[in-house]
Amino acid sequence: MSLVLKTIIGFLDVVLGRIIHLYGLCQHIFRESAHQSNVTYDLASNMYLQVKKNLFEVLKAMKDDPD
Repeated sequence: MSLVLKTIIGFLDVVLGRIIHLYGLCQHIFRESAHQSNVTYDLASNMYLQVKKNLFEVLKAMKDDPD
């Protein structure tokens, strides 16, 4: 797999993590109820972890594929 593709996927992984983190932080700051913001942040974090897991599975499959 090309270095450019690995770099792009790594960059997207970091950017997605930062966006999720900022979303959770904004929810925590702007929401009146801390409980609602924590639930929202947990859902966003779980979504991020699932996407990250899928990215690693794709990377592994691409690494195993010689093309």
